[in-house]
Amino acid sequence: MELDELMQLMKKYDMKSPNTQKEFEDVFELNSMFQIPISGSGMKNYLKPEHAQGIILNFKKLLEMNDGKLPLACAQIGLAFRDEISVKNKLLRVREFVLAEIEHFCYPDDKSHPKFSQVSDTKLWLFPVCKQTEGGRPVFIEIGEAVNTGMVGSETLGYYMAQTQRFLMNIGMEPRRVRFRQHPSNKMAHYATDCWDAEVLTSFGWVECAGCADRGTYDLSQHSKMTGRDLSFERIMNTPSEKEVLTLTINKKKLRESFGEDSQELIEELNDLSPEEMQKMNEILDQKDGEYTINGMKITREMIPKLEKEKKISSVERVTPCVIEPSFGIGRIFYCLLEHTFRIRDGNEFRPYFALPASVAPFKVAVLPLFRNVIVDNFVQKLVDELIEDDVSVWIDKSKKSIGRRYLKMDELSVPLCVTIDEETLNSSPPTVSLRDRDSTEQVRLPISEVLSTVKELAKGKSTWKCILQKYPIFSCKG
Repeated sequence: MELDELMQLMKKYDMKSPNTQKEFEDVFELNSMFQIPISGSGMKNYLKPEHAQGIILNFKKLLEMNDGKLPLACAQIGLAFRDEISVKNKLLRVREFVLAEIEHFCYPDDKSHPKFSQVSDTKLWLFPVCKQTEGGRPVFIEIGEAVNTGMVGSETLGYYMAQTQRFLMNIGMEPRRVRFRQHPSNKMAHYATDCWDAEVLTSFGWVECAGCADRGTYDLSQHSKMTGRDLSFERIMNTPSEKEVLTLTINKKKLRESFGEDSQELIEELNDLSPEEMQKMNEILDQKDGEYTINGMKITREMIPKLEKEKKISSVERVTPCVIEPSFGIGRIFYCLLEHTFRIRDGNEFRPYFALPASVAPFKVAVLPLFRNVIVDNFVQKLVDELIEDDVSVWIDKSKKSIGRRYLKMDELSVPLCVTIDEETLNSSPPTVSLRDRDSTEQVRLPISEVLSTVKELAKGKSTWKCILQKYPIFSCKG
């Protein structure tokens, strides 16, 4: 529909803003990509709205690095830019954001995943199109069953959905507030054959934080069509077949005379042309004084004497891979995580904290000496040096505030563990310290020599606070 036609319809039905009852302004086209000027460039230039195309264009290089085998995947994280009409809702809708994407290349007729069996029994809340249209509710189902029944399009898509949920759960999202919603066909991206958004329930409603899309062969096919570069690859067939192929006869001597050192690169370009581009070039060269240009080099009929059709028995076939893409909006995930982990201690609004898991908390442990002297300072410095040397992030608070106030500060900073060096540390043999858990405020007493290994196990999820309580005696003083 043209813009004028759309405006006429709006005027015909007297369409107004439902909030202000004012008439809409004139309809205009909006490109969500940021256009930027570059000096000396006559082309339109844009900031990248996604990472996918940079990876997809390098498919041939990735395939070579993977020994010519599929499937293969490549990940990238970095800034992306989109020209949003309305920037709002904190980190949920912004023009500059951190985007993490994986491009998984696989056979279009075989989208199985070698590790799918490891996640097939993972249960997810799925909201398929059929449930949306009939006003139903999401279903709690194993991803293996969802793939087998056709609800989810392929094993690879299902694998990434299960791993996306695992990631969201591991960083602290509440399981019942995470679901996967399927895109209906009339709202799905033009390139996708199946797409599921990982949505997280927040105070702003359900927020899309990640997406798993089957982009089909669209990207590689379109890049091949627009550039003339063949982005398919050869696959060995189970049964050889007879095919009609196009073959260029190249006068390499003439090319070398005309282009010198650049001739070899040009020959590679010619050999990479798609059948459609070969036909197009041949038609142009058949014209009187016809010239075909590749990378600024003008090719004549003398250089390409003929284009032949040959019948060949082939045991290989050219295949354009399918791309399956998990994509993660890091800012949105971070905001949702803060909402999901926000807590208030015992209903006291003056004791808020974030219950971030130790694996994602900025600081894994805080070291709090109750008093200061040379011996205590030595204990603190030795413990901190051990933690830092083992890549454990640590906060040191040597202030004169009460231990209760310091615990409160560490809770607000979401530090999951606090080590307190007190008088008993100096009087015990071997020296012991108290270790406090942020969420329960419980404390245990353990040798200072075991602090490093205990903190690392908790930070990496190899142990739980319940296990620590069974291993060490409870320390009665609470903060």
